[in-house]
Amino acid sequence: MRDADIAMYAAKSAGKGRIEVFNVGLHGEVVNRLQLEVDLRQALENDQMLVYYQPLVDISTHTVVGLEALMRWMHPERGIVGPTEFISIAESTGLIVTLGRWLIRHACLDSVSIRQSADRSDLQLSVNISARQLDDPLLVKCVHDALMESGLPPASLTLEITESVFISDADRSLNVLEQLRSIGVKLSIDDFGTGYSSLGYLQQLPVDELKIDRTFIVAAADSSESRALVRTIVDLARDFGLRTVAEGIETVGQLEGARDAGCEYAQGFLFASPATVADIISQLENDHALKRRRAQEAGSFR
Repeated sequence: MRDADIAMYAAKSAGKGRIEVFNVGLHGEVVNRLQLEVDLRQALENDQMLVYYQPLVDISTHTVVGLEALMRWMHPERGIVGPTEFISIAESTGLIVTLGRWLIRHACLDSVSIRQSADRSDLQLSVNISARQLDDPLLVKCVHDALMESGLPPASLTLEITESVFISDADRSLNVLEQLRSIGVKLSIDDFGTGYSSLGYLQQLPVDELKIDRTFIVAAADSSESRALVRTIVDLARDFGLRTVAEGIETVGQLEGARDAGCEYAQGFLFASPATVADIISQLENDHALKRRRAQEAGSFR
């Protein structure tokens, strides 16, 4: 019975309409997952959660224009645990709501600190919001309170959602997004092109930005057809007054493909890996010093 239950658990975790046959490896996976769940419930109380930041770059100038907040878990035994290992657990247990509130508050506070330390008051902040968080009746209040406490201007915060939030209750999701928009924050569709709604809901959504999924960007680096598809998405976004971000840029070829397709902004390991607040401040200060030196050199040349 235990083995059958484990197989059922694995099938449910993998999605709907799945069949899983029990094997010894499944038992180890389930035990590991259950232990992570127990540890995750104590993570916030024990101050184990961290926020890393990955730069968002203007493709035409290579200037950092924003930062995306990414959660990390400093596990006392496993070390740094990435989101791929614990976010799905947080989603399935509902812990994502508590973690999400924590992330919004800390990211806003960090953003103000970074802006002040690096003398970059124009820097934007992006934070991911899951479908479960949109069901949180305190989400709008949480965002409002975080902005008030930190002093971050609402227009400097972008909340990223995926198209999947519209699968269960599109009307409710739209209502929550409208409430968030009324605060003054910006909204972005993350992983655009992978969800069921895509173009159908685009004209109805109160969003400011499309983040084109990495699969399209990778394909655009090697295929003129894929590049044409990305260009079509970019043109459509412009028609709706939305800015576009190419996600997951890892090679120069991918960057060139995104640029040729008309993307305005980009994000990925080619520019920078997610880093701590201290490292981000150092990067921004170095970039600022480099640009100032180049400007001075250009002035001297003239």
